[in-house]
Amino acid sequence: MGSSLNTAEFFDKMSNHLDDMPSELLKPEQSFRDIPQWSSIQALVFIAFINQEYRVAISQEELSKAETFQDIFELIKAKS
Repeated sequence: MGSSLNTAEFFDKMSNHLDDMPSELLKPEQSFRDIPQWSSIQALVFIAFINQEYRVAISQEELSKAETFQDIFELIKAKS
């Protein structure tokens, strides 16, 4: 995967994953915990989604340290 990961693709996939939330509402600096669809169950589903979609394993601890969608993007990029 490596350098093929780009922000536009990432946010499009996040939009689709988050109950079709319009991607224009997702901003890199936005806290993902502030979106209405977010819950502790959603966090587990999100971790599984990242693993399946990007072949990257992130832990609950790593996700809990992330604050924004950009943080998650950078974590995936660093691990891919």
